This record gives sequence, structure tokens and C-alpha cells, in this order.
Amino acid sequence: MRKFVAIFLFITFFLFIYLVVEAVEPPDHTKLLKQGEIHSCLIPNWKWNNERGKDLALKVDVPLSGDCGSSTGCSCSVCWGLNSAVAEAKKNGIDCETKGGDIVYSKQKMAKLIKSNFQGYGSLEKFQERDAAGCKKFLDEVATLKKISPDCKPCNIIKNNHPNTTGSDRVLAPGPVDVIVEETVYKHINYDFSAVYPAPIIQTDLGKGPDNSITGESHSQQLAQVTFNKEDFENTSKGLEKKCTSIYWDPYGRVFDAVSLEPISYREITIIDELTGQPAVMTSSINYDITGEDGLFNILVEKEGNYRLKIGESTVHDFVTSPKLSPYWSKIYSDLYYPGKVFFEKTNVATHHDIPLQPKGQPYSYAISQFIFGSMKSQNLKTHIVYSGRNTFPMAKICLKEEETGKTIDHCVNADGIGMFTLAIPINKIPPKKLILVSEKVNLNNPALYQKNNVVQTIKDSSSYSRTNEKNEQYSFEPILSHVEGYVYGKNNQRIPKAEVLVKLSMNDQFIYQTKADDSGFFTIYTKDLPYLEYYLEFTDPVTQEKIIKTTSEFVSGNQSYLES
Repeated sequence: MRKFVAIFLFITFFLFIYLVVEAVEPPDHTKLLKQGEIHSCLIPNWKWNNERGKDLALKVDVPLSGDCGSSTGCSCSVCWGLNSAVAEAKKNGIDCETKGGDIVYSKQKMAKLIKSNFQGYGSLEKFQERDAAGCKKFLDEVATLKKISPDCKPCNIIKNNHPNTTGSDRVLAPGPVDVIVEETVYKHINYDFSAVYPAPIIQTDLGKGPDNSITGESHSQQLAQVTFNKEDFENTSKGLEKKCTSIYWDPYGRVFDAVSLEPISYREITIIDELTGQPAVMTSSINYDITGEDGLFNILVEKEGNYRLKIGESTVHDFVTSPKLSPYWSKIYSDLYYPGKVFFEKTNVATHHDIPLQPKGQPYSYAISQFIFGSMKSQNLKTHIVYSGRNTFPMAKICLKEEETGKTIDHCVNADGIGMFTLAIPINKIPPKKLILVSEKVNLNNPALYQKNNVVQTIKDSSSYSRTNEKNEQYSFEPILSHVEGYVYGKNNQRIPKAEVLVKLSMNDQFIYQTKADDSGFFTIYTKDLPYLEYYLEFTDPVTQEKIIKTTSEFVSGNQSYLES
């Protein structure tokens, strides 16, 4: 038994060391990459009723059939485009337009009207009088269509007929797809429905490039373990193409201010096909992306070829070939992209491009510090609780605090160049209460930020210009109790005898452990039966079958008097 305990503590210690060291290692830019996707066509069975021709937009129920080729299931996606929609509406608009409120026609249209004696109306004036309503209708359609942007979104599944799913389950089970989706559709616009699942990743080699780490080391890493060899992948790709399936991989990167180094949000990045000089034509995706609060863009591309990136125009930044870069840019960014640079996009390699923009006036200082939803995690490693995740701001200051008092627990850390952080706190320093992680911006031109074993820096250190829109974001964590003991209380604060007690993971509601309270409503759950990730408790009243959800902090608060005694 002692030997087992010693081995366990040895492994726990080195795992802890690994997690702490990981926080100061050079940032792995591949963690910003959205994995490639496979889009398998779903065939719509359009059933238009008599109302179809009366309105430009119509809400319809669309049966979809096809296949989900993933063993873990697929998501359903619908994409729409305007490649020919406006032209088609104009064509159907009998070549009419208005000038000064009057309807006029093209020369070709006039020739046809004269030849047909104005289609039996005898004169142009009489024909226009009859034609005015129809002409206006088509002009309105064109105006409406011009306001619709190409995009993709999850399908609104209202019925799923697969035997492995129930009701309106949004996940498409492996194998044949038989669902009904509700969609608002517009005339003249094509809609493509797809079953979407992750593409097999072979390898991504970003190249060493310039120094991009805080330790002065360059690095090149694989994106993931090899899951397909090249021959298997090519055979899979050829087979998929025959089934109306496309494979998508993406160029990705961050847009940032060349001087302040802050990530720039809400910038449109479009991928240009070098062969045509036009935005790349997609069948089941969109050819642009809008940067998030972290300045990140990912554009899925379905076809191999040479491409360029186009940056949306700005009144405060210029996209130039020789920006005046901060000397610290390589501590955070790499693989810089400049105007006109052409890159080759392959189906098994995602390319990385960070884009510096030159400020026209004051350097950009409007980025915010915000935690990335879905990246946050806490783990109980017996001696320490490790909190990890990603923030939108590079090198952000991260602190753990008590929610009630605002007191900082133990120490703070700086995130790495892509906002990844790991905060390890001794378990004996963490109170059994609800805790919050607080983030704060830093001055990315502060040299002390990049020194080894640096003291945690904040925005106020070595700031050479004013900062605005400085948002401090917080994220709450429940305590991961290593021992649970107390009473089950109902909503009326009465004890519930013989209540059923379930332990479930907070991240996905997965059931972990089950027990039952005694005749007084008391129960105990020992360490060996509790997960090391954040969890909650679900109680069921055996009489009313009412379910009561309690977070760990709520359970501790409700049993405070017992625990103190």
C-alpha cells in the first residue's frame, strides 16, 4: 500500500511540475487553429406550397437525407450564398429600373416591346402602367437581396428520425441521416445543407521563422498525433468526393496593431483565389471571417490552390508591406503576412498568418481582456488545484480571488503570448467557497514582461501612452471538494430523508457517482468516489421526485453550521 501511495504522489508531483512549466513555455500557435472539417452534402426535399411565389422570404420545413461519415456523430450546417442571386432577380425583373420615379427599360427590352407592339397594349405608356407593380416588386427583391450576406449557421432541427436520437436532438448520429429542419428561405438564393465532422489531421509544420518565444527559442510542432497516413488520406479523400463531400482546411492567425501589439477585433479577412483574383468560391462555407476579441481569424478552404488574404478597409489602420513594428512583436506573433503575399493551401496542412496593421495615429488600445468560453478548466491534483484556460489578451495578468471578499488567493500569473495560462494553487490555501478568476490587460511593450522569472506585470507598468476601454473580465469556479459530508435540504430548507444523491461533472453533466442519504437526510462521499474536475450535486426527493441542483459552494453554505460543529 505504501508503495502504491509513493508512486501516486510521485506521478502527481511531476504532473504538477509539468503544468506549472507549461505556463512559461513558448506559446504553441497551433492551439489557435480550428480543426479542418469534412462537409458531406445533405439532400433537401423541398416541398413548396402555393405560398412560395407570393413572398420573397418563406419559412418552410425541409426534410434532409444523406449520410454522417463520422463514428462519433456530426453537426448539421446550412450555408447560403449570393453568387447569382442578384443577377437572377434582375433578369426576372424584365430589365426595368427607376429614374426619377419613372420606369425605364434597356435598349434590348425596348426593341422587344416595339416588335411585340408593347405586348398588345398599343403604347409604352399603357404597358408601363400595367407593368409598374411587377417592376417595383423585382426592384424591391434586388434591394433586399443586396442586404443579405453569405453565411453559415447550425440547422434548426425540429425532428430527428434516426433510431439513436430522440426529439429535436441537434447531433446527427453516425450513418443515414433523416431529419427535418426549419428554415427561412429567400427566392433566388441557393441553400446548401451539410453533415459536418472533424477532418483527420495528419501534420502541421509552421516552420521555425523568427524568434517567437519568451525564452528565445524557436519551435515547430505537430498539430496532433498522426491518425491517417498519406495514402489512406488520399484514398479517403477520393472516396468522399464521389459522395458529394468536401474537405476544408484553413489559414488562420491574428490581426494586431504593429506598435501596441494589441489584438484587433471586428476586422474582416477575406481569402482571395490567386487564379481568379476574386474571393474564393465556396460550396458549403464562407470565404471570409471576422476577427474576435483575440484578433483571431480562421477561414475554412475547400480546395487546394494559391491564395492571398484581403483585409477590410479601416480609417485608423493601414495594411502596408513595411509597418513600424514594436521590437517585441516576435514574443507574441510569428509568420507575419504582408499585402500581396501568396501562399499555397493544401488539404492536409493549415497555414498560419499573423497580420500587423500600421496605426494612422495613436496605437490601438481598445482590446479587452476576456476569458475564452469553453477553455476554462479546474483540476484537483490532490496537493494543488490547477486552474487553466485562455484569455483574449496576450500575456494578461490572471488572479484567483474570493468572490465575497475580493481577496487574492496565493499568487497571480501572466498568460503566454496566445493568452494560455495555468495557475496552480496549494489546496490548503483554497477556501471551500465560490471563487473567481480575474484578468487584467498588460502593456505589451514593457520589457520586464518578457524576462525569465518575471514579476507579474499589469497594464500600469511602463505605459507610454493612454489606454482606453480597459475591461477586466472575471470567471467563476466552484470549489472541488475532496470530501463531501452533510445533509440534503429542499427548497423550504427542510431535510430530505433517503434522498437520492448524484455527483455530475459541470462541464458535460456526466454522471460520476450515486449514493443515498439516511433517514435523517445525511450522507457522505469519500475522496475515491469524487472526480478531480469541477462537479455539482443533484438530489432527488423520494416522495415528490423533485430534483434539486446544488453547486459545491451552495452545499457548503447550506451545511455551514454542521461543518463548523
